[in-house]
Amino acid sequence: MAVPAYRRLWVASAVCAVGGSFSVVAVPTQLYTVTGSSAVVGAAAVSFAALVVAALWIGALADVMDRRRVLLAANCGLAFTYAALWAQALLGGRSVPVVMVLAACQGLSFAAIMTTMGAVVPRLVPVELLPAANSLWRCSRWTSRRWSSACR
Repeated sequence: MAVPAYRRLWVASAVCAVGGSFSVVAVPTQLYTVTGSSAVVGAAAVSFAALVVAALWIGALADVMDRRRVLLAANCGLAFTYAALWAQALLGGRSVPVVMVLAACQGLSFAAIMTTMGAVVPRLVPVELLPAANSLWRCSRWTSRRWSSACR
């Protein structure tokens, strides 16, 4: 946390991880509430498929573009996705396709963040602090997952 740029990136990553943790619970719950079908909940795995496919392409894109802009765009996409999921639930939306598209957008945004973060951290942090920076980043990811599991 001695590097201000890394500190800002870590805080943004931690906030993103908390939002992602809630969506892991909220999206399947919303789909099951609307449809009553476990099969539809399983189909929400489309967000994972989007993440896997997008990670390959976005990683290459992040290598040729300004990584800060890629991270900013991906975080804005994630914020939009979370806001749209929240608004859809708040307004009583019962559209399964809308939730599925938003889940896929979440997967795409998350893939962009994860692949780009792996390339950004070594450029922000001096070599001697890199193991600590990577450990701290992974720790925040692990903690957010545990926290979301406890909230279920």
